[in-house]
Amino acid sequence: MRESPQRTLAVNTAAFAVSFAAWVMLGPAGVVVTRAAGFGPGSVAFVKSLPILAGALLRVPLGVIADRWGARRVFPAVQLVGALGALGVSVSHSPTAYVVSGILLGLVGTTFVVGVQSVSSWTPPERQGFALGVFGMGNAGTAITTLLMPLLVASLGYRASVRIFAAALVLSAIGYASFVRDAPRRGPPLALRAVLAPLA
Repeated sequence: MRESPQRTLAVNTAAFAVSFAAWVMLGPAGVVVTRAAGFGPGSVAFVKSLPILAGALLRVPLGVIADRWGARRVFPAVQLVGALGALGVSVSHSPTAYVVSGILLGLVGTTFVVGVQSVSSWTPPERQGFALGVFGMGNAGTAITTLLMPLLVASLGYRASVRIFAAALVLSAIGYASFVRDAPRRGPPLALRAVLAPLA
């Protein structure tokens, strides 16, 4: 199957939207999840923010891994781990179980850097600004969740609603692995020290 930058961009954008929709799904359901997982009434902010914080902190290491192994492996793997975390959230009855599951779910927040690696590697330099702008539209997944999640929780309960997002992540991972290829590498990957130098 011949790769095309347009297909790579479309698949990355769609998968990014699904990932970010799942990443923030506990925000609208925070109060319900807090009660079900056995947290105290003052823990709603923690329940909502745990996956967000985990995803934000893990972006740098996942970006390095994507540079080494390629987005075609890393993006679906992150989505599948996130789906496992979502399933864990749906069955959590204790704070400890929720924390572990929330961290795993938070990994889908790293798909931004993985997708950037994929899109930019297939896009000519003069078109990268436009392509990455289109890819960034995947942020709309957060708005979809904000509107959809309260309706799902009201009609299905939060556990079934979270499982719907887990299923979406699995399907997205399968689609990504099926339709995206890694661009041919131009030279060896940067040394780890060079990759981490901007952090200094």
